[in-house]
Amino acid sequence: MKDPTPSTPECRGQAKTAPGSPANAQGSRKDWQTKLLKSGLPLENDVAHVLDGLGFEVCGEYPYMRVGEAGLDVEHSVDLHAFELFDDRRGLTWGNLTLMVECKYNQQGVEWVFSPHPSDRSLIIGVTSVHQDLCTRQVMDTGPLESLERRYTHCTKGVVLHAKDSDACLIRHGLSQIRYGVPQLLVSEYVSQAYGLNDEDLLAFLLCPILVTNAPLFILRHDANVDAVSSSADLGEVADRVEGLIVDQSPGPDLSAHVDRIYGAMVRSWPGTEHRLADIDRILRQSDPSVLHEPEGLKYRILEATHKVLVVGLGSLRETVDQLTGAIELTGLSLKRVAWLRKNEGGQTRTESASMDGDCR
Repeated sequence: MKDPTPSTPECRGQAKTAPGSPANAQGSRKDWQTKLLKSGLPLENDVAHVLDGLGFEVCGEYPYMRVGEAGLDVEHSVDLHAFELFDDRRGLTWGNLTLMVECKYNQQGVEWVFSPHPSDRSLIIGVTSVHQDLCTRQVMDTGPLESLERRYTHCTKGVVLHAKDSDACLIRHGLSQIRYGVPQLLVSEYVSQAYGLNDEDLLAFLLCPILVTNAPLFILRHDANVDAVSSSADLGEVADRVEGLIVDQSPGPDLSAHVDRIYGAMVRSWPGTEHRLADIDRILRQSDPSVLHEPEGLKYRILEATHKVLVVGLGSLRETVDQLTGAIELTGLSLKRVAWLRKNEGGQTRTESASMDGDCR
C-alpha cells in the first residue's frame, strides 16, 4: 500500500499527526460532516428518496451543453431529473411528467428571502408547462394546474441571508442551472414526439422545474420598503415564511440566444418537428378556425418554459409534488383525440384528422 505520508519537503512538516489519530479525531469527525453536507450530496439523496417514494423514476443528473465564455460548448448539469407516467381512464398512457430538480444546501441559520411581484395582473400561469402540440391526443383543460399554481406567490428574485452578509449568487446560480437545461430537454422530447412511429407512443410532456433547499423561505411583504426594514428588529416583521414560491423571470439575451441555438439545431437536423406541428395545426383549424399556425411555435414554447421555477423547502417537497401529480390526474380527464398517426404500406407515418368527440382510443 502506498505510504499516505506526504513526501514533498513542504508537506513533511505537516504530517506529524496522521488523519485518523486521536489527536485530531474530534476535529476531523466534525470536518467530514460539514464538508459532506456542504457538497449537497445528502440533500440530493433526500430529494431522490422523496421522489422515489412518490412513484417517480429517478434518473440522476441531467447533463446539457452550454456555450462558455470562450465560445466553446461546456457541459453543465441539473442535479436530478425524474419522471412519472400517467394513464387515462382506459389504462392507456397519455402523459409524462418530468421534474428537473436543482438542490442547494445551506447551513443552519441561513434564510432565503424573495421579493414578490408587485402585481399579478400581467402574470401568465405555467410553472408546469404542457407540451402536446405534436401529439394526437391533447388535454383541453389545464385548469387544475392553474388552480394549483395560484396558491403560490410569484416572485422576481431572491437573496440568501447569512449571519453577517447576504448573497444573491447562490439562488441565481441554482435558477440558471435549471433554466438553461430546459431547452435541450424539451427539444429531445419534441424530436421523440415528431418521429415516433406509433400513435400510442405519442405522450404529452409536462415539465416542472424545481429548486429545493433546506433553508427556510421568506417573502417580503408588499409594504417592506427601506424605512420598514431599517426600523424592524426581526425578519418576521417584514417578511412571511412560506413553504414554496415561484420565481418568474423573463429570459435575458444570453438565455434567449441559447434557445435560438438549440431550436435552430433541431429544425436543421429534425425538420419533421415543424412539419408535424403544421399538420396538427391544420387539423385543429378544421374544427376551430380561430387556431393560428405559428411557424416557430415550438421555439416560443421553449422560451415560455424557461420563465418560471418552483422553489420549495425540503420539508414540503413530498406534499408539493403529491399535489402536482393530483392536479395532473385531474387535467388528464379532459384528454381528447385530435388526430391519428397512421402508417402507409411503406412504413411511413402520416397525420390524419379525427373528430373532437373525446374518443381517446
